[in-house]
Amino acid sequence: MGRAGMICLSTVFGLVALGMAGCKTSPAAAKAPVDVVPGTAAGTDTSYRLQVGDAVGVHFFSFPDLEDTATIGPDGHIALRLISDFPIAGMTLNEASKEINERYGKALRHPGVSITIRSYALQQIYVDGEVNSPGIIRSAVPLTASGAIAQAGGIKLATAHSHGALLLRRRPDGAIVYYQLRFHGDLPGGEGDPILRNNDLIYVPRTVIAAVADFVQANLTRIIPINATYSVYHAY
Repeated sequence: MGRAGMICLSTVFGLVALGMAGCKTSPAAAKAPVDVVPGTAAGTDTSYRLQVGDAVGVHFFSFPDLEDTATIGPDGHIALRLISDFPIAGMTLNEASKEINERYGKALRHPGVSITIRSYALQQIYVDGEVNSPGIIRSAVPLTASGAIAQAGGIKLATAHSHGALLLRRRPDGAIVYYQLRFHGDLPGGEGDPILRNNDLIYVPRTVIAAVADFVQANLTRIIPINATYSVYHAY
């Protein structure tokens, strides 16, 4: 091979090597940590909190002609007559009624507003870990954590740590919020058995988890669905 051929061959190998180097993902970018933080008590209560897609009826004691039905939008807001749209997702019915009364109180005298739920948004819940049928649970009515585990076939009695189920929820900023649930296995009701929100994930571990944040961080790609989408809430 002549000198010109050797130069061309060297140039080709150099470009290939440069291209391969450019395709590599830096370790820092590939392993960028996701924030894993403990949730607040609001996320584990047993009161139903309004969710994106819920349809609510708005009733007026003094102004029945203003009665309305509205659906909570993807941004968590609700649009009603005479007042500007405002966030409502994440509130209980009592909290939402109080908020609506205060807003209508600026336009009407003694509005006397109350709200009811006309229909619930379709829920999609993920259940994984030591359960008999892990996967996605879809429900047209709100589910508790124990109810979701029951629909996933119940826990594996021989291997599951029934007192340490985890509830994982992603915030709009991308952080994973976690709660350690204290109810016994998939027994229904009681303290520590919260009503779930759309796209929540229940994980039943095999053994006791000493440090939940470290465990979730280390197992993030294994227990969090990659294609899951998350809704907007005010309380976690």
